[in-house]
Parts: sequence; structure tokens; C-alpha cells
Amino acid sequence: MSKLRFAAGLVAGRLAMNTFRILGKDAESDRMGYLPVKICPDFIAHAARPKAVIAVTGTNGKTSLTNFIADMLEESGASVSCNRWAGNYMGAQAWCFLNSVNVLNRSKKDYIVMETDEGDSVLTYPLSKPDYILINNISRDSIFKNPNPDFIMKRLEKAMEGTPDSTLILNADDPVSCFLKTNRKNVYFAVKDLGNGNPDRIIKDFSVCPRCGGIPQYLYKNYGNIGKFVCPDCGLTSPEPDYFAEEVADDHIDVREKDGSIYRYPIITSDVYNVYNTVEAVALLRTMGFEPERIAEYISKAKLPVDREERHQGRHIEVINRSVKNSNGAAASAQFESLHNMKENIALIMIMDEITTSNRVETITWLYDADFEFLNKDNIKQIIIGGERHLDYNLRCLLAGIDKNRISHCLLAEDTVKYLNYEGIEKIYIFHDIYAVELSHKLYEQIIERID
Repeated sequence: MSKLRFAAGLVAGRLAMNTFRILGKDAESDRMGYLPVKICPDFIAHAARPKAVIAVTGTNGKTSLTNFIADMLEESGASVSCNRWAGNYMGAQAWCFLNSVNVLNRSKKDYIVMETDEGDSVLTYPLSKPDYILINNISRDSIFKNPNPDFIMKRLEKAMEGTPDSTLILNADDPVSCFLKTNRKNVYFAVKDLGNGNPDRIIKDFSVCPRCGGIPQYLYKNYGNIGKFVCPDCGLTSPEPDYFAEEVADDHIDVREKDGSIYRYPIITSDVYNVYNTVEAVALLRTMGFEPERIAEYISKAKLPVDREERHQGRHIEVINRSVKNSNGAAASAQFESLHNMKENIALIMIMDEITTSNRVETITWLYDADFEFLNKDNIKQIIIGGERHLDYNLRCLLAGIDKNRISHCLLAEDTVKYLNYEGIEKIYIFHDIYAVELSHKLYEQIIERID
């Protein structure tokens, strides 16, 4: 019966996908993947496998990393099935498998690279049994989704029981996910001290040693709770990395491997998230057997997804349009901290209201988890807030001690560019919710037209 259900799901799914493509409609979506799953709940487990299935998960950065890895593998000449649109639940993962086989269930792709939700992993990994699982980081997320890191770690540990042969690529600088309990050898990556100091944060996802209950101390932090630590009471410390970025420059990183060899790789940007993503991608491809020279070549041709970040250098001003998760204090704080560490004169536009639906109302409690205090710095000359929650954002900025004369706010996000004062500004950032891509791009183009 299971084979018949799978066959029916496969035929229905492939027929729907091909029909949508012929009609010019969106054939890449969670909905398309849910169709075969509705007919055959374990569809993923029966689909033919390519050379390797690669799963990317974690709280922050997984969409960019998933696309980055897919780009590099495609540059190598391989064919890839990838859920590039940031869907990461069962439907999106099923689509990756549906897209990778023909109607006879014969694999027609070399690799599957799929973004996966960390909380949903307990349901999907036992079916997909990835060959490689990459975990960026685990921290507090939206209260609507994965708000408790301990809960997510328990689900990940349960998920690993269903996929015992997977190779795990783990962030040695993340004290939450690096101690994932598995009966296997893990591959670890890490990044040197980036010199960002050890700023205090409202959110403290790692405040107690998991071994003895002592108070861990950081040797350095690169952002949030990400950095090298040690427990002075029991000696528990960050795992020794197999791949370590020992030098980070504006255009490259030098990665030292466990045998002491060092290889240089280009980077798209020196943003801290991108640095970690690059080292993680290098760790994966080296573990898969790719040569360093080829990996460097693939990275040089890769690009960040435009719905995550786009940049333009004008005559005197650079414009950066970047997505920031709404309702996620940890993610927002990391982006605020990145601005805090800059020396250039900055103007910041925030259009981070969530797109509400009829059955859901946005909460504002996360504003008091986010470290708006990082924006209270003299070189951040303007903060312009747009959207229905502009008054709440304004209040939070004032409570962070930011001078009211540096804050502008308005009801319509479209009007934010009208408040920009370009004089003396070197960088303009647009921080937008992940569902406000189209709107933020319009603002981005308006600014480019003005500065060019």
C-alpha cells in the first residue's frame, strides 16, 4: 500500500509541478511539496536519493547558507535541487526530493541542498536521513516559532536518533549547539576573535555551564553568545575546531585545518554572519572531498540572495538593504551590534513590522529583548522608523537613551526615505522584515537614484 501511495504522490506531484511550469506559475513552493506528502506522508523516505543530501538548519543565517552552498555546488558543474525561497518545513523539503527525481523515481540531480527548520527536524530528518547536517547556531527565536533554545536542542537530539549515519557540521563557537549529544564524530568550525569586545546582552542564552552549573567565561565574543568560552569551575570549553578562520580581512579569510595547513578563500562581505557561513561552507565541501583551490573558485562566483542582502556603492555613500527577522530579539541585536562596531557615519531605516494576517497579531515584547542600546552611538546619525508600530519602536529607542533629535518615524514605511538627510552620511542601511522584500527594494532603488 505504501508503494502505491508513493507512486500516486509522485505522479501527482510531478504532473502538478510540470503543469505549473508550463503555465508560468510558481512551481517552487511549499504547497507543491505538500501535495505528494498529503497522498503519501512518508514520501521523502521513498524518493530516490542523489549523491548526497545536505540539510542546513539553525536559528539565524540558514537561508543565506543554503543558497550559498547550492551556488558553489552548481559552480562545480553539479545539478542541485534546493528550496531557495526560504521555506523550510515538510512541504519545502518534500519539494526538494520531488524536484530531484523523474516520474519513474530515478534521481536526476547530483545533490539536494535544503533549508530545514530546527524545530521540525524531529519529524523530517528520520525520513530524509541527510548525509550532512549543518547547524549554524541555536538561540532564542520568535515567540511564535522556536523561542526556547533548550526545547529546540531536545528536538534536535531526538532527530539525530533517526539519522545515525549523518555527518554533523557544528559551530564550535556556539555553546548551545556545539554540545549536541550524538554518538558520532562531528566536524567543527570556528572563527578567531574579531575584536568586537564582550558587550553585555539582554538575551543570555548561555549563562550556566551545562556540565557543572558554574558561570562560564568568554575568552571572546564575536556576536551574541557566539565565541570561545571556558568554565572556570570544571574546565569545560569550546570544542577544538577542524576548520578555523585564523585571519579575517575585508575580502578574504585564511582557514587553518586540523593538520595545520592553511588555505585562503575569498568572502562576499566581511559581515560576521557571512564570515561564519563561509567557514561552515568550506568545512562542508572539504569534508565532502573538494580541493581548496576549487572551493575558492566557487566562492568567488557566489552571491548573497538579494532578498537577504543587496549592496550598492555610490559616489560617496554605500547603500545596504538587509533582511532582519522580525520578532527575534537575538537576530535584531546581532545586526544592531554590527552597526555599533562600525566607524562610518550611518543612517538607518527600519521597516521591520511583521506582515499581519487575519488570525495573528504582531507582538511587541521582542522589542525589549533586542539591544537597541547598540544604536546609541554618535556615528549613527539618523534612525528612521516606518510602519504601523513606529510609535513602539520610537519609544524603545528613547528608552535605549537615543537622542530624540536623531529619530524620525512615520506611519507609512514608503515615506521613510523622505526623512533621509544625506549630508555627511557614508553608509545607509535598510533593515527590513523578511516579508517586506519588495517594499525595501523600492526604497533601496529610490536611494540609489538620489545618491548617483
